[in-house]
Amino acid sequence: MNPLKIENERMLLRTDNPGAQMISLFDKKAGRELLYQADQGWSGRNPSLFPTIGKTWKNGEYEIEGKTYAMKNHGLVRYENLDGSIQDDRIVYVLDSNGETLKKYPFDFHFELIYTLLENGVRVQYAITNTGDKTMPFSFGLHPAFKTVQNADEVFEDFSISFEPKSMADQIVFFPDLSPVKRVPVILDTWKCNHEDMDQYATLVFDQIEAREATLFYKDEQR
Repeated sequence: MNPLKIENERMLLRTDNPGAQMISLFDKKAGRELLYQADQGWSGRNPSLFPTIGKTWKNGEYEIEGKTYAMKNHGLVRYENLDGSIQDDRIVYVLDSNGETLKKYPFDFHFELIYTLLENGVRVQYAITNTGDKTMPFSFGLHPAFKTVQNADEVFEDFSISFEPKSMADQIVFFPDLSPVKRVPVILDTWKCNHEDMDQYATLVFDQIEAREATLFYKDEQR
């Protein structure tokens, strides 16, 4: 464990391994932690998903050029200890393929992750480079978890996520028996947080999204 931190007048960011995750993003002006603290069932915080998103088929295995490999859920990076350093006002993490990663994912790569504080937030930048001599198939995703309820007066159902601009999108519905997914047209405007949707869908997945911003609200207050 090698936690790193940077701060400005308003924001304080702490990061750590495994996965070079943000472990705290604290708004000093509001006196409020913005990130989920791995204290309500899920042990993650905001892992980077590379080179796969989700599971590799039923048993975690997949095949390339006649050879079978296996990776855990969401790939490699979230489980690795990346080399981290503070460079000027940024936190920079890097991971290069090595003997252990090649046993699970047979491609050479350079993975770079950069955190830079903004006036009231954080910018997260990624660069993934194929350092080998063959085509490198991969998928990549983000998995941030933000804190909702902050005190005993707040309830989860008073939070919502607003999308801008409002537009049509496809909700991709998955089924437990791994039958083909179903696409359901929806208007992506505001999602009121509720446990019923989570129980029904487990994961809300949307495609063909025109929205460029998603904002968390507590009642009418932007969080």
